[in-house]
Amino acid sequence: MDPLIEQVVSPALEAEHFPRDELTRIFVNPEGPLVGGGPAAHSGLTGRKTGIDTYGEYARHNGAALSGKGPLRIDRIGAYAARYAAKNVVAFGLARECEVQLSYSIGCAGPVSVRARTLGTGRSMTGR
Repeated sequence: MDPLIEQVVSPALEAEHFPRDELTRIFVNPEGPLVGGGPAAHSGLTGRKTGIDTYGEYARHNGAALSGKGPLRIDRIGAYAARYAAKNVVAFGLARECEVQLSYSIGCAGPVSVRARTLGTGRSMTGR
């Protein structure tokens, strides 16, 4: 087992009474060390204004630059995919409001977690 998982993650999950089962997957650098990142590659405010202008103070986003075009900049694509999903939940009449959270990990083809919240506005589809 990875020392980080053994010494940090597992104790933290136990302290929070977070149940783990055979479907629980924990990723710690699944592709190995990330080379070429850090402040030299991701500093500055470029693209953060795009996030505020697009979502305003209403929708949460991770604050990362949405204008980056490098292969490791999954933030923008994730934001667009989550917005598309939430927009369609509302358009289909499943809720008046919807927030979709996608979590990605470098080296994994799809999101490692998906969460949708209707903020108390969800509607039953029975009889529709």
